[in-house]
Amino acid sequence: MRQITNKRNKMTRVKQLVFSAALISLAWATPSLANTQTVSEQINVNGKGAVTAIPDKLTVNLYIEEHNLSVSKAKQIVDAKSKRLINSILQLGINEQQVQSYQLSIQPHYETLPDHKREQDGFMVSRTFKIQLNNWDKFDTLIDKSLGLGVTRVGQISTLISNRYDLYLQALEKAVEQAKVKAAILAKQAGRDLGAVIQISEQGGYQHYVAESMSFKSSSSNSLPGTAEIQASVSVSFKLD
Repeated sequence: MRQITNKRNKMTRVKQLVFSAALISLAWATPSLANTQTVSEQINVNGKGAVTAIPDKLTVNLYIEEHNLSVSKAKQIVDAKSKRLINSILQLGINEQQVQSYQLSIQPHYETLPDHKREQDGFMVSRTFKIQLNNWDKFDTLIDKSLGLGVTRVGQISTLISNRYDLYLQALEKAVEQAKVKAAILAKQAGRDLGAVIQISEQGGYQHYVAESMSFKSSSSNSLPGTAEIQASVSVSFKLD
């Protein structure tokens, strides 16, 4: 009976040693919960900035169109008017590099009959001119001379800004400044101090908006370029102290 009791005691001690070893091993393998729990407190805000400028360049499309029963005849007329137009444009001091006139279109022309049926009535030949002007002073003169030389339509007038990228960088700086101001106000209301920047990212990239402006005056032109508003936006994350 003593031998059986001794064996049982030995088995119990062995089990206790194994369980204790397992606990020690688990304690080494599992880090302290206090060491792993780090609370990252931050505030996220968006900022926007804008810079306005008067466009100093523009592009305009001019169209010469001719309807004729003969394609060749219509093209001859368009070519003759185009040559006179180009000579007139160059006389205004506009360089050849600022003129594009390669786009030629030839399409059937249809006439609507009294019974609402459509019947082909020759062809429409047209040439598109894209003119770039470095200032607005020549715009009205260009339009007047062009219409007098056979231009049938004027369209797609676009304004441009020479230093638009530099202006965008200024707008970007304003966006970051606004984000800092907003974050500081929110942190103060929460009873905290605003810390360092954790993350900052640009949103959307360059954007160009054109709006009417009555402040621009020119004594030599009745056409107003308006103002261009260049906007920038950012997303910033700050640490809260």
